[in-house]
Amino acid sequence: MNFSKKTAAFLLVVVVLLGFFLRTYHFDEYLLFRIDQERDYQIIKKAFDKGCGYLPLLGPKAGKPVHLKTDLPGESDSVNLGPIYYYFQYLAVWLFNNPAPWVLAVPDVFFSTLAIPLFYFLLRLKFSRWISFLGTLLLAFSFPLVEYSRFAWNTNQIIFWQLLLFFALLKVHLAEKERFRRVFFLLIFLSLGVIIQLHFIAFFVFPVLVLFFWLIFGFPKKIGSRYWLLAGALFFLVCSPLIISDFANRGENFQRLVVTYFQEGTDFEQAVSFEKRIKKIFFHTGQMASHVLFSLNDNEVNKIELFSGLFFGLGILFLGFFCGKTFFLRVIFFKKNKTNKKNDQKILVRVLFLIFTGLIFLVYWKIFARLHNFRYWIFLAPVFFWIFVEGLAFLEKKFKTRGNFFLVMPAIFFLLFLHSTALGDFFLGLEKGKGESLWGRRLFLDDYEDLISWGMLQETAEKMLNLAEKDNKKPCFWVENFQQKSSFKTALERLSEKNITVADKLKQRDCAYFLITEKRKGGAIFPKKMKSLFISQNFFLEKSLVLWKVTPLKDEDNYVMLEMMDSLLAKNAEKIAKEQQKASKQVLIWNDLWEK
Repeated sequence: MNFSKKTAAFLLVVVVLLGFFLRTYHFDEYLLFRIDQERDYQIIKKAFDKGCGYLPLLGPKAGKPVHLKTDLPGESDSVNLGPIYYYFQYLAVWLFNNPAPWVLAVPDVFFSTLAIPLFYFLLRLKFSRWISFLGTLLLAFSFPLVEYSRFAWNTNQIIFWQLLLFFALLKVHLAEKERFRRVFFLLIFLSLGVIIQLHFIAFFVFPVLVLFFWLIFGFPKKIGSRYWLLAGALFFLVCSPLIISDFANRGENFQRLVVTYFQEGTDFEQAVSFEKRIKKIFFHTGQMASHVLFSLNDNEVNKIELFSGLFFGLGILFLGFFCGKTFFLRVIFFKKNKTNKKNDQKILVRVLFLIFTGLIFLVYWKIFARLHNFRYWIFLAPVFFWIFVEGLAFLEKKFKTRGNFFLVMPAIFFLLFLHSTALGDFFLGLEKGKGESLWGRRLFLDDYEDLISWGMLQETAEKMLNLAEKDNKKPCFWVENFQQKSSFKTALERLSEKNITVADKLKQRDCAYFLITEKRKGGAIFPKKMKSLFISQNFFLEKSLVLWKVTPLKDEDNYVMLEMMDSLLAKNAEKIAKEQQKASKQVLIWNDLWEK
């Protein structure tokens, strides 16, 4: 089955618009705003208020703190990513002239939406318009990809830049016109410069991918030395803040990056056998493949990760064997006189995906202890879809029209139903609170565990502010979830038109005291561990959050009481404080350089 270019263009526009709608539906109200987002918000707001000179030369921290020889005894720090993620956010804030939390997530929505048509064009290098459209449709509706596009996080922009790098890398070899090849050549280095700043895995994988690809298929021809110099200048320009920061700090951040990678997993290498490591990686591969492709997990379908792991593994093995058996000499030597252009194109696409998958799993072998978290698998989302689309193309070719109507279309409709119901329950949970479900979906890992939206924070903060103002007092509060404290501060500060000091310590007598907890299965239940510290007066249920108006039992020693609260409310408070103290080195901002 196939259709004309005009029909394909129309359907692609419709899919992009639907994908954009899913990514922006109640965007401000349903925005996820956690501790990382609050940290980034403070950085960007400061730069917006005081000028771009306050933008940092380094981005967010990644990985565990590591110790270098140049560090003082007992001192350590984490590696910093590049700052490009912050610069995209600052650009959005500048364009909208508004430092609101939702504006910081605009680049994530923008790049996530652009990834939809880009994936279509990438698939078109190998598949028909019909099959490419179906693969793009699934990517646009994929529940985890929609979820991750709806809040600000450096990892969320990876798919777009990854697909752009893939597409440019292929088109440099396939484009007929010289000027197009040069444009795509520049896009390779632009994409590399951006993507290595978004995740520490990208730093190790994508430069090696480009090098391997060119060693196999040959370095780009007829580019010209001027464009090689221009590409290098573009790459260094994009990475210049990282380079300048490392030059000022004698390469400290780069050293931490290398040490972080080589120290990763060393605590587990002796304890975990080769067989257990293989099983763990296989389990998580199946788990994440089922999450991306089907929005299913083992909470809903028993052993789903086993079947998905087999599907992905067998797909990779089959395609690797197929490439090796049929095109081995052509892949290694790539002589165009031995094959036509159409076959060249198919070889390039398959081998690129296979090389990338192999490199990613080499890194996964090292960081296997972290693979329970989806953010380490976002790189493989396009690969999961590619394997699935290969299967669709095989069914269409094998069974032709019957394959489309009796195999391909039912599979697509079923997957769209799964993703739509997951998204429906996700949005319902953000609207009415945790535990609310229309379809009875039990989603993956922490999809519902942290279902606290910016809208919920604002509603709770507004209620708190109104109650405090009625008593003509300032709001003093604690939160049961330690990581939400800064988010509530930000919500209060943005809502308050008056110059109100938001106090979270029992320093002042003119406070109205509040405790914020999350809704339990039984509803609003005052925590037992709090009864020795507070008398609960009344509560206000705000969807997933409960706002308690309380009276402290002890106020003669405010600081002692605060320490008691921290130890009771935050299981990891001491650990977090120690990590923050270890990772306390100040990141340079542009003003630091200008002042020097």
